[in-house]
Amino acid sequence: MKQHPIPRDNPPITEPMTSGACGTGAHALVGQRVVTAYDLSDSDRRETLLLLDNGSVLMLSCDPGYDDADRRTDDRWECCMYDATDTPAAPALRALEPGHWL
Repeated sequence: MKQHPIPRDNPPITEPMTSGACGTGAHALVGQRVVTAYDLSDSDRRETLLLLDNGSVLMLSCDPGYDDADRRTDDRWECCMYDATDTPAAPALRALEPGHWL
């Protein structure tokens, strides 16, 4: 997979463009191939967008997890998957050259 640098001064996709993404499950990946991966450079949660060959866009996000008393903690993390197909990030991701943007 070809790697592409993301311009830091004017990235084509920013974290606010993923607003409105909703939770999804692993079933969204079944039978699909990742065409483009894009690491959101302005995200504090190390989020990645995945463009699948069917045109859908998924976002992987690492969120702070919970300690044993159900309080958010920075020493435990959980991975969440969102469907970002209907967000402004999706058409922007489709317009990029395939490969890994980092």
